[in-house]
Amino acid sequence: MGKAKPHTSCDLESALALDTSLNNFIDWLPVMPYAWASMSLYQHPLFTIDFNKVIALYQNEDEAAVTIRTDDQRKIEVATASPEEAVEFLNEFADQWEKAVGPLLRHDRYVFLTAAIYSIQAEGEEVYIYFRDHSVSFPLPDSQQALGLLAELTRRWQAAIEE
Repeated sequence: MGKAKPHTSCDLESALALDTSLNNFIDWLPVMPYAWASMSLYQHPLFTIDFNKVIALYQNEDEAAVTIRTDDQRKIEVATASPEEAVEFLNEFADQWEKAVGPLLRHDRYVFLTAAIYSIQAEGEEVYIYFRDHSVSFPLPDSQQALGLLAELTRRWQAAIEE
């Protein structure tokens, strides 16, 4: 066996530097807790997505697919065997998404991340939900019904924010 090397001041400096960097790292943890929060992932046989990046989920009426929209404007279309299976997928995904990120705003076959909504507005016979880079509209038979839907969505949006 070879001789053990004596500890040098360089070894001591390295150990102290490591100790200091570990202490700085430990001190940093409370400041950036979200950096260590586990990513909330949804795993599908064909893709995996971070729930924290999803801003909207919807099924166009009578289609056998659901669209997932992300905060960078990407769309993932999930095909199913039937419109009924699409509704089941939408509800399952939305339930898991809500557990991961908190309250969502639901309307018909649309589900929205409340934090991503910029405004909800009635314009004539339509209600618009505006996001940073796009909007979703809901046409109604008349402007009174549009105002009623605006009031209902606003009430549910406010309730979700307060949860």
